[in-house]
Amino acid sequence: MRDVGLDDFAAEIAHVAFVVGVRESDECMAGHVPGARSVPLSELGAVVSDLPGGRPLVSGTAVLTA
Repeated sequence: MRDVGLDDFAAEIAHVAFVVGVRESDECMAGHVPGARSVPLSELGAVVSDLPGGRPLVSGTAVLTA
């Protein structure tokens, strides 16, 4: 296993998946994956059909920094 920086992760994952951050708005202010769409988990069910299809959906709840 290797450590990957946030920007490198975002660049790699964007080619194969659609990334959705599912933290609430106040939590998202602390950081997010570049290029990710922010959809609070409490609202995900209402918008899931609006998300793009054709590639995997990756969701996350935290952004870790060193």
